[in-house]
Amino acid sequence: MKRMMHVTAMLCAFALLSGCEMLEKVTGDSAKSPACTSSQTADRPEQNVKVWLDGKEAIPGEVRCSISSAVSASPKLKYEITAPEKMGRVTSVMINIFQEFDGKPSGQASFIVIAADTNNPDAQMAPGEAYDLGAPGDFLRIMDGQGNALEKLVFESGMKYYMNFVVAADQSETVQVEFTAQ
Repeated sequence: MKRMMHVTAMLCAFALLSGCEMLEKVTGDSAKSPACTSSQTADRPEQNVKVWLDGKEAIPGEVRCSISSAVSASPKLKYEITAPEKMGRVTSVMINIFQEFDGKPSGQASFIVIAADTNNPDAQMAPGEAYDLGAPGDFLRIMDGQGNALEKLVFESGMKYYMNFVVAADQSETVQVEFTAQ
């Protein structure tokens, strides 16, 4: 079971990291996918998922969302879906967090956060609830980039991170968030 979770987490991390670039290569146009950016244009629908770390909202920018002030080493996370009817049935919520490497996201996830019961859509992180990543309890599973279970998430002080927050649904959405740890 642990091996299956490890493989699943790594495949999710790879797909999320390369997804927008791969979509651009296939379609020739990243503007067709709201997951590739969080800013709204005539060609892109408005972002339907909003994310907060330590009560600080991730503000949409040209390429990704960002949190302007540093977050704690083990932040509280919350998300909202502004129009649930546009997303349909939510089946999972996954978070992959990458450290900055050479001015851009590393190719390897540093942290993976998923529900402890990945097979149960009702056991996923719920909109509007705050989740303490420093004390996740039995509800969340936090892993390092190799799929090893961690008791809690702890960011390195002063390090810049990139988070892919994915809500898998009938109409899935990914929010990319850039932030720095205190």
